[in-house]
Amino acid sequence: MTHGAMIAAHAAHAAAARARTAVLDAMRVQGATAPERARPLAELGLSADSAALREWMARGVIRSVDSRGRPTVLGDSYASAAGFYLDETAYIAQRDRGVSRRRVHALALLALALLLLGLALLLLVART
Repeated sequence: MTHGAMIAAHAAHAAAARARTAVLDAMRVQGATAPERARPLAELGLSADSAALREWMARGVIRSVDSRGRPTVLGDSYASAAGFYLDETAYIAQRDRGVSRRRVHALALLALALLLLGLALLLLVART
């Protein structure tokens, strides 16, 4: 990968992260953090075409309510939703799950490095 391509990939990742944060901020600023405080996307300043919004919906962090204010079931069509809200509990669980996953990957890499170091030392001792 060229240096320019790496910069472009990092810039795209940063832009996506900002877009995800902007969706969460819009929900919080408008107070849409519970089913009874759900707001239409237009009121939140969000578009149904937003990739960040769709990602949060797929993860269950942004949820919808029907015209009676009842939470919809995950997987229901969002086109008929009357309002949307941020499920803070789901967001925290999602955020913490990412931290745990990174920690597991880091520990696995460390264990692999120690194993390779041990094998290298074993080979050195066996030669002498």
